[in-house]
Amino acid sequence: MVIVQSTFFHPRPGQGLLQLSTVSFIPYWFDAANAKAISHHGNTLIHIDGHDDMAPPAHFPDYPTFRWPKTKQDFKLLMQRNDVFIIEAIISGLIKRVIWIWPEWDKKNHNSSYSVQHNQIGIANVKRRDNTQYEVFCICEFQQKSSLYNCYYPDYEDDNATAISIPKNKCRVQRTYTVEEIQENVAVKYVNNAKWLLNNEEIILDLDEDYYGCVYASQPLLDLGVKEVELKHINNYLDKLICPKSLAQERYIDNILTTALDLFKRFYTCQNPKQPVAINKNCPKLAKITSEVNAYLQKILWQNKKIHLCSKQHHAVKYAISEIIHSFQKLGIKQLKAMQRVGFCLNTSPKTYKVTFPPRYGICMGANTPSDSSVLIHNPTRKEITERTATLQNILKSLKAKSVKFVTICRSSRDGYTPRRFFKLIESDIMASLNKTFNNNCVAHYDGGLLGGIKGWISRPKIVIKH
Repeated sequence: MVIVQSTFFHPRPGQGLLQLSTVSFIPYWFDAANAKAISHHGNTLIHIDGHDDMAPPAHFPDYPTFRWPKTKQDFKLLMQRNDVFIIEAIISGLIKRVIWIWPEWDKKNHNSSYSVQHNQIGIANVKRRDNTQYEVFCICEFQQKSSLYNCYYPDYEDDNATAISIPKNKCRVQRTYTVEEIQENVAVKYVNNAKWLLNNEEIILDLDEDYYGCVYASQPLLDLGVKEVELKHINNYLDKLICPKSLAQERYIDNILTTALDLFKRFYTCQNPKQPVAINKNCPKLAKITSEVNAYLQKILWQNKKIHLCSKQHHAVKYAISEIIHSFQKLGIKQLKAMQRVGFCLNTSPKTYKVTFPPRYGICMGANTPSDSSVLIHNPTRKEITERTATLQNILKSLKAKSVKFVTICRSSRDGYTPRRFFKLIESDIMASLNKTFNNNCVAHYDGGLLGGIKGWISRPKIVIKH
């Protein structure tokens, strides 16, 4: 069984979970351990991904620090960012060894096809900008050349989460772990080495669909000349206007906004030069359509109890709507269609711990944008996807003889990484590869919070919401 619910586990190869975002893997991994599908301590994680996802989490007074999480509050504090889940599992003791298999397109970020790093993690007391003290998780990386440790902590008070260096004696070390990075082309050689990866070594297999490539979800709009500053302007007012409390609300508002864009599209379809002049003369003016859209959004957003607005002040709602409409009316027909395809959603999972990174509603382009991203962009071709799938199948085949206890798959769609136009191909290739490896003994459980549901965001149904 490859994909299972958190309430049912069976300790045989090929189990897994396809789901919303990496932050949400944490409860499933611990549920699997509690159900004895995997061990409580010392597991090996094989992480097949375009990114290492090895950032430390933010520390809070109630955080389950170097202990097993048990309560709802414990798990709430674990649901922070989409790149801290591995270190969180290390902090708990669930994982001891991480093997990151990275794609060939990420080669410029690596000095060799294989590397190993022996790390420590602990707690440090540091000062905030206002000179008050607080605790942070600190990581110490062993430097082989100097035989010394380089210690640091992430400054989450800084928007870029800058790594701040600290002396080794300031980090109170509690756990040690190993991180090995392997290029996909040589992974099979290492996995087949029984001395390097023992046959009885308990393995969690984690696959991220951005292993195939990483793109800007906003690229369809950028390609058509929509400026990033304009996208941010729309997002700024959508974030002030819409505060969805559920995934159902998220989808409902997407349908409302795409309906509003349909109204603007009428202006351009009516102005089609192929239409008779008499028909063109009867076309509504842009000002009239703008007025219609304004009336539509004012009524449906203010009066509809299905929608949770951020403000109860009518003037604030009215002003935010007017700013959004002003941006919409500047879009051409191709830009309007592209905006509808990209859609509108929360930029992080509703499950994310609100204190650290509260979900924000806006254009469904995630946090990965040209001005805000530090990740390597790689837009794959169909041919390359086919070749990468063949490589993945060889890696999975080499793992068949090993003790793979649990499999998780991440779409990385909400954060705007995985190429959405190839989403169906990538996901079907991964599922087919798992079925082939584990003799069709695969049953998929899709997390209830997946962006766009089982079929994915690109295939979400387009529903016209009438006022």
